[in-house]
Amino acid sequence: MDRTRHRNVDTSARTSEELGNLKVAMKSRAVIEQAKGILMERLKVSEEAAFTLLARASQNSNTKLRDVADQLVTTGALHGIVQQR
Repeated sequence: MDRTRHRNVDTSARTSEELGNLKVAMKSRAVIEQAKGILMERLKVSEEAAFTLLARASQNSNTKLRDVADQLVTTGALHGIVQQR
């Protein structure tokens, strides 16, 4: 009986953690989609090009893509992109 209870507690903990991870993933996706939309409108680029710009900014600034997207959505700034002339 004790084993069963431990197994149930472990399963419950994993399920709770997975639910938390799913919520974070959904929020991250939403903010990335918003950031892509901002770039598409602002720069008149395709969805693919907007994602590429976000990914490049993420790599150049060594920042998670979702954090780059969140910064763009909240401040309007996209750091980590070198402007080409």
